[in-house]
Amino acid sequence: MTTDLYELTLGELTDLVGEWGEPAFRAKQIWRWLYRQLATDPAEMLNLPLPLRQRLGDAGKIGQLVVVAEQQSADGETE
Repeated sequence: MTTDLYELTLGELTDLVGEWGEPAFRAKQIWRWLYRQLATDPAEMLNLPLPLRQRLGDAGKIGQLVVVAEQQSADGETE
């Protein structure tokens, strides 16, 4: 079964990598790649061990973020 990594909470991601025998901090690293670096493929997550990147690629997928709200500044320069 393939899991969309964006559908997991940080706690669920922590549990998942824990089940794989990885330390909890790995979930935070993955989280940063997803939400700060906007990685589209686990292979991009170069600070993760290769076996973990491969497992993420096999067991999970990185879907697309969905815009749930949009705001624009009063001056129109920032969205």
